[in-house]
Amino acid sequence: MRVFLVLLTAFTMYAQVKTFSVADFGARGDGIADDGPAIAKAMQAAQAYGKGAVIRFGTGVYRTGKTAISRGYDESPSTRPASFYVRGVTNFTILGEHAKVIETEPGMGVFYFEECSNIALAGLTVDYDPLPFTQGTIVGWNADDATFDLTVDAGFPLPNFPQFTNATVKRGQVIFDTNGTYIQSRIPHFFVNKEWQHVSGNIWRATLGGPWYDKNRNTDANPLRSPLLTTGARFWFMTKTFSSVMTFHDCYDVRAENMIVHAGSFFLGMKR
Repeated sequence: MRVFLVLLTAFTMYAQVKTFSVADFGARGDGIADDGPAIAKAMQAAQAYGKGAVIRFGTGVYRTGKTAISRGYDESPSTRPASFYVRGVTNFTILGEHAKVIETEPGMGVFYFEECSNIALAGLTVDYDPLPFTQGTIVGWNADDATFDLTVDAGFPLPNFPQFTNATVKRGQVIFDTNGTYIQSRIPHFFVNKEWQHVSGNIWRATLGGPWYDKNRNTDANPLRSPLLTTGARFWFMTKTFSSVMTFHDCYDVRAENMIVHAGSFFLGMKR
């Protein structure tokens, strides 16, 4: 409750505060029901109210996904950036109060704010089911064939799972050295545009392709020819959209407090 009071104090000087509880719009928070449409309705009502609107979740587990459509962004799930899209609001607060939101559409973000100001989010935990990424260790590669072999870590989804095969963009990057201590930022992104092939056990072979790779295949820009690429390098492969768990596009005065993100393609996106 203390976080709730602190955040609201900043808004009382601008507008009268009105609270919108997602439970009042039908959200159950039982970890089973699809609460996306109910949360979207609460978002719509809060946006219509204007300055000083507060969304309250309350303790519980809220599942959401492609059924959630918020006002102003109702395109198909394949092109929508996030489950909950908010545009053009001021003095807008989302209070989780120890709630957990589980995104069931791995190619989408959760919250997308555009052209907003004085935005606050607090007390939310976000997770994905199924996971939007997998990871493993590079055990070999062939620059001439444009392939590399990856041993997928135990407990992570395999590259032939639907969240990857159905994704419009499949993106991967060597993220750590063999000791797992730093990001290999100088190795260009891999864009895996062809299906993975199962080699044996947890070993999978990826074939690189696409306009960028084909153009740079025989140059030093080819990641498979990079001297930084070594056996044992760690690799991260994900479904990629233009949205993160939380995205703020042309927004000002944004605050996120006591937020926990267990999984996601990216945690935070800031765009201007």
